[in-house]
Amino acid sequence: MNFPRLNMMSATLIPASLLAIGAVSACSSGSTSIPDSPLPRAIATPDAIDYPRPSFVASPDCENLVFGVLPVTELTISSGVAEDITLHVEVANDASERAQGLMCRYPVPPGTGMLFTYDTDRSSGYWMFNTYAPIDILYLDQSGHVVDTVTMSPCPRGPGEGSGSDFDQWQARCAAEASDYVPAGPWRNTLELPAGWLAAQGLGGLSGRDITIIWNTPPS
Repeated sequence: MNFPRLNMMSATLIPASLLAIGAVSACSSGSTSIPDSPLPRAIATPDAIDYPRPSFVASPDCENLVFGVLPVTELTISSGVAEDITLHVEVANDASERAQGLMCRYPVPPGTGMLFTYDTDRSSGYWMFNTYAPIDILYLDQSGHVVDTVTMSPCPRGPGEGSGSDFDQWQARCAAEASDYVPAGPWRNTLELPAGWLAAQGLGGLSGRDITIIWNTPPS
């Protein structure tokens, strides 16, 4: 397995909780190209659908974040072996939203999550810098099929890892742990859910290709 290479300069300049941390070589399976799925758009304000407000950790490392909820869309998780599951998740469509991700949130309520969207395929993994809640990440191809699922562990600042803007040791540890989070193949979007929630819905132990994510794309 090829592991990601961390560009420490990039990581230092962009203190993201869930940042793609390096290129991973991946081989094409030779499958035919599938048309891109439309990007999701918000279907309602969070208040209109009673979406829970996020709770943030009270820490100096979290003081400069945007404390709020992103636009919300509806997702359907289809497995073919169980009833479809519908839930609402926040959508991180732009770079600043993706950079913060679920950083400093604790807990991530059951039945919620965050969908990260990109314009092109990628093959890198994510890391958990400054993230406090365990997360199941689903790496999705452009048609919504799950390429891989990975459970990621929290990586808050530990004892002896500096303070303030001194986070080199902290980042290095989070990057080393992220070697376990590299997906099995190229992906286009990602869905993050509270760790264990998918298994609690009876969808644990399924291979990635057994699960498809369909998101709401209402007309403009």
